[in-house]
Amino acid sequence: MKIEFSIIIACYNSEKTIVSCLDSIEDQGVEIIIINDCSSDNTDIVLKEYMLKYPKKNIFLHNNKCNIGAGLSRNIGIELATKEYILFLDSDDQLNTKCISSLRKILKQFKSDCVIYDALYLNKDQKNKVSMLFSKKIKEGKISTKEALVYTKGCTWGKVYKRSLITENKVKFAELTRNEDLVFSKLALSFMKTIQYIKKPLYIYKNNECSLMNNKKLLDINNAYRAFDLIAKGLKGRNYDAELNSIYFMEIVYATTMTTIKKGNSIKECYLHYISKCQKYQLPDKYYQKYILKYKILNLMFQYKMYHILQFIVNGRG
Repeated sequence: MKIEFSIIIACYNSEKTIVSCLDSIEDQGVEIIIINDCSSDNTDIVLKEYMLKYPKKNIFLHNNKCNIGAGLSRNIGIELATKEYILFLDSDDQLNTKCISSLRKILKQFKSDCVIYDALYLNKDQKNKVSMLFSKKIKEGKISTKEALVYTKGCTWGKVYKRSLITENKVKFAELTRNEDLVFSKLALSFMKTIQYIKKPLYIYKNNECSLMNNKKLLDINNAYRAFDLIAKGLKGRNYDAELNSIYFMEIVYATTMTTIKKGNSIKECYLHYISKCQKYQLPDKYYQKYILKYKILNLMFQYKMYHILQFIVNGRG
């Protein structure tokens, strides 16, 4: 049987990017579910014109009655999806033209619950390959659920999931202004029994200065802590203590430290929170040996109370 996919796209004011996004999905055997989150521009008109122009593309458009954000919009997409596997695509990004065929080939060969794949990062005239894993020591091929849980980055894209495992375990995007994708990705991965990692850049991520990712007003340390608490709650009692420890360090400590530096504030708050978690989780743990260098450096700076040096290096001040 042909392996089928539901591609979920949450969009808001995407009139300038949504056409190129949809054009990148060349395989007509997929189900495309678009959640228009009350766009105030011409996104709805552009989408309807596109659907008339390409009637053979299996596109379903859902218009939210009020603006609820990307995460909750994706939850609607999951509910509407009907195919065996689901993946997420941001409205200002694209898929590699070989994405679906490559995933279909991998899933047919290994019958996996999940496939993790790399991306191509486009920023103006620059193109860089981005690994979906934090560790460069992980080889292509089958990886354990615990390894995937620790080393896979928490962004929405770069992963395809077996839909039944998402719905049966009631995995949803959290109602957060940021980090809702981190909560979903980590909990979703925790339920995937067989996982393949391929180093092909099947996703094309475009840097958008207007995106939520680059909105400094939404950079909130406490939001990251709330996300971690939701992950901890979802993993509780499931023998993931060591993995949760590493998730905290790489996704929360490192990310929130960088967030604080971007905002120009002291990173002492991050350090104090780190110390409080050290008492509970005994950081670093058994996964530390595979951390990439920047995480090891940060760990040493925190361990020996040199966090002010990091701030000096980045900001040029003490």
